[in-house]
Amino acid sequence: IKRVTYDLNAGAHIRSLYGTLVEGKAVCEGYARTLQRLLYLAGIPCLIVRGTGNGEAHAWNMVQLEGQWYQVDATWNDAPNFPDGLHYQYFNLTTAAISADHRIVQEAADGYPVPTATATVQNYFVKNKLVWSAFDVDAVAAGIRTARDSGLTHMFCRVTGDSNAFLRAYQSSLAALKRKSGVSIPQSGVSISTIPGSDVMLIAIQ
Repeated sequence: IKRVTYDLNAGAHIRSLYGTLVEGKAVCEGYARTLQRLLYLAGIPCLIVRGTGNGEAHAWNMVQLEGQWYQVDATWNDAPNFPDGLHYQYFNLTTAAISADHRIVQEAADGYPVPTATATVQNYFVKNKLVWSAFDVDAVAAGIRTARDSGLTHMFCRVTGDSNAFLRAYQSSLAALKRKSGVSIPQSGVSISTIPGSDVMLIAIQ
């Protein structure tokens, strides 16, 4: 995501590994083909799925981790208007979750029946313990460390409860969060945003 720019007009290679890895420009098929190839080299099964995203022709991936399938859309995680240029809303989703705005319109992926993804354990937010119903200073401090260790300037999380109450508690706990996380957190101007159509929030930490 940090290497590639989505570009419909970049030339003949926008649907290939050459476009992504050499020219740094691609469309969704280029993202999907490249992710599949890199995961194959890492020994991780990966399929290309074709269908629609918000009603337009689209391609993304399914990956198999520890025997379970997950939906991954690297193209839609590439978010140049977001801090750090990405978000994790489409990182290891169930089929039910991604079906909110994706639709599979073929019966097979790479010649294989399209699996149904039901597991959640490898979802980005679940895996990193970033799903909260309410503010908890220790859990949020751990989330801040996760973001810092990933080289991010913002913490991404899912807040399933009252987001306004969460923000107020966050703002009143900055000193404790800084102490517990070991990360320099702004004492003023804390920003919080939500990703439209989801309960994903991002909070500035640096």
